Amino acid sequence: MNFKIFFINLKDNPEPWIKAQNVFSLLPDGLELERIDAIDTRKSLSPLKDFGLNLNPVGITNKLYFSENPGASGCYLSHFFAWQQVIEQKLDFALILEEDVVLSDVVQFLLENPDLQESIEFTHLGKNNWKGLEAYVVSYMGATKLIELTLDNAPLLKIDPSKQSHSNSLVFSEKPNFESIIQQNPEFDWMHKNNISSPVNTFAMYCCSSLISDWCRLNYKLRPIIDLHLKPQKDRLINSKNFYEKKETKIQELFNSWRFEYWRKNPSITVCICTYNNYELLEKAFISCTNQLGDYEYKILIVDNTPKKLLNNCAIKQLVANYNKNFWEANIAENQSINTRSGAEYYHKTTNGLSGARNECLNLCSTDLIYFIDDDAILQPNSVTNMVSKFVSPDIGVVGGKVTPDWGELDRPSWLGNEQLHNLSMCDFSEKDLFLNECEFPIWLVGTNICFRTEYARKAGGFNKSLGRKGGTDSLLSGEEDDLVKKISKNYFSMYTPNCEVFHFVQESRLNQGWFIKRNVWQAVSNMIAGEMQLSENSNMHWFIKENMHLIFEESKSEVDFDLKCKIVACLTYLLLNGDI
Repeated sequence: MNFKIFFINLKDNPEPWIKAQNVFSLLPDGLELERIDAIDTRKSLSPLKDFGLNLNPVGITNKLYFSENPGASGCYLSHFFAWQQVIEQKLDFALILEEDVVLSDVVQFLLENPDLQESIEFTHLGKNNWKGLEAYVVSYMGATKLIELTLDNAPLLKIDPSKQSHSNSLVFSEKPNFESIIQQNPEFDWMHKNNISSPVNTFAMYCCSSLISDWCRLNYKLRPIIDLHLKPQKDRLINSKNFYEKKETKIQELFNSWRFEYWRKNPSITVCICTYNNYELLEKAFISCTNQLGDYEYKILIVDNTPKKLLNNCAIKQLVANYNKNFWEANIAENQSINTRSGAEYYHKTTNGLSGARNECLNLCSTDLIYFIDDDAILQPNSVTNMVSKFVSPDIGVVGGKVTPDWGELDRPSWLGNEQLHNLSMCDFSEKDLFLNECEFPIWLVGTNICFRTEYARKAGGFNKSLGRKGGTDSLLSGEEDDLVKKISKNYFSMYTPNCEVFHFVQESRLNQGWFIKRNVWQAVSNMIAGEMQLSENSNMHWFIKENMHLIFEESKSEVDFDLKCKIVACLTYLLLNGDI
């Protein structure tokens, strides 16, 4: 008999796979164990295209489930791939396990030398019954039926997804507590091809139901012997949220929110520019935002916190008015109804520096996404369209883009290497998307070009007003966006992308070594305020300063010397702030 064990495991969680290999190595020879790289759709739904499948949940309960659990599609695809392997490898039977099973339970099952009968195509082994699909045995014919019913949902047409029981022996869960929503949305349509219709455990239950024809129904058996580890949700294959246990008011909120069927929608977006007496460059930044329209609701918001005595805003206000007028006339010419799909707004308000202005943007924003660029940055074509496309999943909380220096007619100093460009808010880490928690080298996002899920930024408390620049002062405090990114990253993914780019104007007044020294001092202060203590890990700091102290009193000629000078200044500032000098 051809038999194999497939172990579905997330790539960024190798520990369960290592344990499984060690445990199964103690079993009798002849048991083959193969790892399946779990597919993660919390970051992107692109794996669906790789399998030629669509996400079209059938029935309101399944739609709500996928809306609340972005990883559910990936879980389905992981099992679907396992079924494909059963077929491709011509296995008689396979034991399919998710990474959070109790391995001792699996061993107990295998040591009992279970009698695998050809007539039983699917044996569910999970102690949680149909609430999960963490462990089961499937035959060649069973895998074939599961794949065929995925590719053609029509044989399931008698199944009502709102009913939790589909035969006398198939009971999934308690009666849902959102009957009114189900009654308002009774329709369901099984006439789909190449479709993920329901969570994979529910789908397997449907395939065993007596309501479908004998020729495509799975002959099944329930043998609840294998349990799950009780792990934090972040370690689970699906970051599952059990909406069945929520109050109906909370489920109604989900139903009415942007999350519901998020995969069918482009999120709405507002580009925000905060400015302080920088009108000439602000006009150029605004103009770069006006050619970014796409298939999404798009707005532009300017918050000007220039003091009244310095206000010179007539030109920018006129640009905003002309933009809105042209948009209005274009809609009338095309006989389209006027709505809030696009438009620009200008607000003047004195705030507590840049952080205060950005928080004002958060208060005013009415779209799903809030995209900040600096008033001396130029958005490149399609940057907004590309940014919208990055937020395909609710688990993406923040995305930062590439920032390229615009030197204009200036020459880049010979002593200014790439390592110090970040002090000019430049950002260029890769030619592909990177997630901050997965990189082997440190990367960060910069406020010159950064986009947040508006709801998450508000829940995280917005920008720290003790950080960030203050107009009209010599302070170079920064780090307010880093602080917010870290808060959001505790629950959601943060990404860098090169596909959303701005050109950032380089001011001539900053191209001297004195400004960079000052900038590094203020960065050390910002780090202290934000609780960043990375310099304290350098046990040789005093020796490092002593050996290179002379560089502070010299004009650096090379990139290497200047980088060392900046590091010395940062170390000295850190020691002074900690009272170690």
